[in-house]
Amino acid sequence: LITGNRFYSNTGGYLVRVGENTYANQDNYTRGIISNNFFVSNTASSTTSLAAILVYGHKVDISHNTVDGLTQSGTGECWGIYTKVRYGRIIGNFVRNVTAAGSSDNMGINIKGTTRAVTSSPQGFGVVCANNIVRNVGVLGTSGVGIRAQTDDVLVVGNLVEDCGSAGLVADEASAYSNVRFANNEVYYSTLTATTYGIRLEGSGTNSGAVNNTVVNATVGCFLNANAADLADAYCTGNTFTGCTYPVIIDAASTRTLSRPVIDDNVMRSGT
Repeated sequence: LITGNRFYSNTGGYLVRVGENTYANQDNYTRGIISNNFFVSNTASSTTSLAAILVYGHKVDISHNTVDGLTQSGTGECWGIYTKVRYGRIIGNFVRNVTAAGSSDNMGINIKGTTRAVTSSPQGFGVVCANNIVRNVGVLGTSGVGIRAQTDDVLVVGNLVEDCGSAGLVADEASAYSNVRFANNEVYYSTLTATTYGIRLEGSGTNSGAVNNTVVNATVGCFLNANAADLADAYCTGNTFTGCTYPVIIDAASTRTLSRPVIDDNVMRSGT
């Protein structure tokens, strides 16, 4: 149990780290709780990666933490919450002001892995990410993501994501991912800014999609993208897109396959 701690104006890398980036040790850390901690105005520089919470393990819950101000002034990566947990929960956290000057990998919440079958490195799967508030991540219209899922069997539900970099919600992984579901989330941009995405599905994904979400003022409301890797059975169902330049885009390169996408029952309002 890690709870009730306060981290103010620290410099360096990981403020709370649980577990190791070694497959053989992944399940040594089980049934943990990281809750009600505060991370305010912490920084890193050069190539050092910065994360408020970094967790490997099994059945570890990350809940009701506040991350307010992570700044990477160099080219290192910057994450509010980064996890490779199996069967974990990320619930009720407040993450905002995660910025990076040179890094393209700055995330509010990053649910990382490859697939269940990988046995060479730790991977998360079976994760519920619910009722979090994520605001002001990255550089608006350029880089940064509110919540990103990169593994199998992830439910991202009931989150509020505002003014986050290039995208609010993203599912992607170069190797493979499956069964990522974005449901009943709200993604807002305060103003319409070029090159912003509400929901982006790409990479080697299977059976993943967006259901009953609300997206406001994104350049693209929902993007099904098979330009870098094949994308199969993606869906965009029952969403509401307001003030989006392009409510939905499906796209594929000539060398890639976008298989059986489903787009149905969406409401598209005030697009241009």
